[in-house]
Amino acid sequence: MPARWNAYIAAVASRDPAPDTFTGFGPAVTDWFVALASDDSRAFWRATRDVWQRDIRSPLEALLGELAAEVGGRVKLFRPYRDMRYASADAGPIKPQAGGLVRTAESASARYVEVSIEGFYAGRGMYRFERDQLERYRAAALEARSGERLEGLLVRAAADALEVGGDALKTVPRGVARDHPRAALLRRKGLFLGATLPPGAALETSAPRDHARRVWAAADEAIAWLDAHVGPSELPRPGRR
Repeated sequence: MPARWNAYIAAVASRDPAPDTFTGFGPAVTDWFVALASDDSRAFWRATRDVWQRDIRSPLEALLGELAAEVGGRVKLFRPYRDMRYASADAGPIKPQAGGLVRTAESASARYVEVSIEGFYAGRGMYRFERDQLERYRAAALEARSGERLEGLLVRAAADALEVGGDALKTVPRGVARDHPRAALLRRKGLFLGATLPPGAALETSAPRDHARRVWAAADEAIAWLDAHVGPSELPRPGRR
């Protein structure tokens, strides 16, 4: 572990506890992820866990709590530990991002945020459809009126600087012509809209909160389409992925 981390650790120990309200991530937020990329070891984690808690985890928890209160949702924070049963052989034990999501009772979609070496990402949607959701999504995408409506909403989202994400097939599903006018939509196995706030001094201000609000609001119409045409999965939980 680089010697410079001793100064970070000492500085964290001397600072007041992280505030309950979000005022920005701590000054080590980007440096910590950069260091993790070169030393994703349990030794590094044990030595810098207090830095992670003070400058990353506590602000993230405060941010999600505030945002959840605004939309009447509930928060789920993701664990920092990678599930090594499914990780690649060269993967370390700690995830390269810290994230969480907000869910509301009226929508099957999730509002998501994460902070990493890439900056602060906010997104909204359904990253991976369950089998019954996928069937409903494809039926709606195939139908001319609803499919064209979704295409238009995604064009509008791109104009708002949102990127489309989520699982997708490499080619169209079986039974669909490769030159189908909505082939790109039909390849999708999930649909998520989001944007990234680059790393920098802005992460230590209220900018991530404003960014999440803007992204989530800009995705409203596309999420309404998903709720109307896809909705929640009706599969029993043991059958879900």
